[in-house]
Amino acid sequence: MLVNYFSCIVDAVSRIGSNMFSQLTIHVTKSSTVGVFIFLNLCLCSHSVYAEQSQSEQDLLKPMLSMEVGRVVDGDSLYLAGQQRQIRLWGVDAPERNKPGYWSARRALNNLTNNQRLSCFPKELDRYGRIVSRCFLSGDQSGVELNRQLLERGVAKEYCYFSRGFYGFCD
Repeated sequence: MLVNYFSCIVDAVSRIGSNMFSQLTIHVTKSSTVGVFIFLNLCLCSHSVYAEQSQSEQDLLKPMLSMEVGRVVDGDSLYLAGQQRQIRLWGVDAPERNKPGYWSARRALNNLTNNQRLSCFPKELDRYGRIVSRCFLSGDQSGVELNRQLLERGVAKEYCYFSRGFYGFCD
């Protein structure tokens, strides 16, 4: 039980910053034992709610099964058959609709994935709730990587802010 309280305090320090926490600690140490108990319980409860939210996001980021492509959205996004969340190809930035190169990028992704099974390995969720992934034309990571193919074909650019030059196409 004491270990949980300790981890809760560490979590509180990381969330609200050491400056505010030192002021909070002074206030708490001057209060009664009951006040400390209430503070720690509140802290523990907020920590467990945070852990539940993180767990549900972690479930989305588990490796996906090999699936057929449902449909291509644009040059760097698609849906896998039977999946509700969109897949966003990690490290790839294809032109948006109504921009030069949009149709070429979309067509290239469509041609690569036509009647193919993909294995997508999630890296994160983006701010739109899409599953950002590296996707391969095989049951594992040994096959042709879609992300790299789009870059090598010149229909998309490397999204260097996120990839940190992983594919070698950044300046």
